[in-house]
Amino acid sequence: MTRRSSSRTARCSAGRHLHQSRHYSLYLALQLKARHAGIPTPVYGLQEVHHRS
Repeated sequence: MTRRSSSRTARCSAGRHLHQSRHYSLYLALQLKARHAGIPTPVYGLQEVHHRS
């Protein structure tokens, strides 16, 4: 029974990753389309450090 449940968990995890990659692909496609059309797509860099180590 353990083997079967771990297989089910693996399928669930793979499905979740597939859903995330589809979402990211759509986001990336929209961003590329906007850049091609000349619409600015700001890219955010690292934030300023507010503390000293």
